[in-house]
Amino acid sequence: MNDEILLGFSTTGVWLSRLIRWATRAKYSHCWVRHGSEVWGGLWVTQADWPVVRTWPWRAASRSWTVKKLYRPRFDIHPALARVRRDFEDPYDIAGLFGMVLVTIMLKWFKRRIKNPLASPSGVFCSEFVAKILVEAKLPGTEHWDPQGMTPKQVEAYCAKHDELFEVLAEHNHRPNQTPIEPPDQVLAAGG
Repeated sequence: MNDEILLGFSTTGVWLSRLIRWATRAKYSHCWVRHGSEVWGGLWVTQADWPVVRTWPWRAASRSWTVKKLYRPRFDIHPALARVRRDFEDPYDIAGLFGMVLVTIMLKWFKRRIKNPLASPSGVFCSEFVAKILVEAKLPGTEHWDPQGMTPKQVEAYCAKHDELFEVLAEHNHRPNQTPIEPPDQVLAAGG
């Protein structure tokens, strides 16, 4: 079993992905956690995606993605993952996702931070889910985060800024089902 845990950032060609990239001026629109499974074996992804937070096989989950960045935590992330387990099977917060457009516009155009007005306390979207993991890990600087107001770009920027906490494994345009990227060390060795 591969027990390595990675945080990943990706995009697709669908309209919602393009809208998120446009609004946030980011290269990616989605974030997730890749890990092994003791029960089923192989590589799996846990993510907030329509319709719920769920875990499913890496190959199926990433079929339409272009992976942009992969980070390996340099700390034990397992306790934080266990603490966000309560979010599994929560509904995907589509209204909260659209509320992020308003949050982004207010910050970008008016330099004002606002809370996501459409966020649901019973739902979650991708960057909110990954931000919750980092908050639960009690990482420096995350104690005042509002996960419901985090974009994939902001989560990735935190990982990039904190090389003492995260190792960049890959920064590229990669379609997972074209050329396998596991294990990540082989990607780097091949110039990935």
